[in-house]
Amino acid sequence: MTNKQARFFNLLDIYVFFVIVSIRGHLDREYVIDFSARRIVNDVRVYVGNLPFKTSDDELKKLFNTFGEVKSADVIRYRESGRSKGYAFVIIDEEGAKNSIEQLNDNEYESRILKVRIAKPRENFPREDKKKSGDVKSIRLGID
Repeated sequence: MTNKQARFFNLLDIYVFFVIVSIRGHLDREYVIDFSARRIVNDVRVYVGNLPFKTSDDELKKLFNTFGEVKSADVIRYRESGRSKGYAFVIIDEEGAKNSIEQLNDNEYESRILKVRIAKPRENFPREDKKKSGDVKSIRLGID
C-alpha cells in the first residue's frame, strides 16, 4: 500500500468515525472504531430490570464481566435521594450481550428475578414541551 492510499484510508476512517458519532444517540448500540484493525466494534446497551435496590455499579459490572467486556454499568438512581430505581443499563460487547441475556434473563439474582434484554432506543429524548401557552385541553363550565 502506498503512502497516498494509506492517507486515504486514514481519512476514510476518520469520516466514518464522525458519521457514527453523529448518529450514535439514535441507536441502541455504541460503535467504537479500531483503527489498527480497520473494523467497527459493536457495543450493545443492555437493560437490566428488577434489580435489588442495594446493587451497586461495581457489583453489576462484576456480574456482567463473566460474559464479556463491559464498557460501563450504570444503576439508575433517583436524583434527590440517590436510591436505586431498580433497573440499570450495561454497555457490553455484542457476544457478551447475547450470552448475558441467555444466562441471566428470568433467573434469580439475590432473591430477585432479573429481566435482561437489549435496551430500546429512547424515542422521547430530548423531550419536547408540547404544551404551549394558551393551549387548552378542556374547559369546565358551571351552570347555576
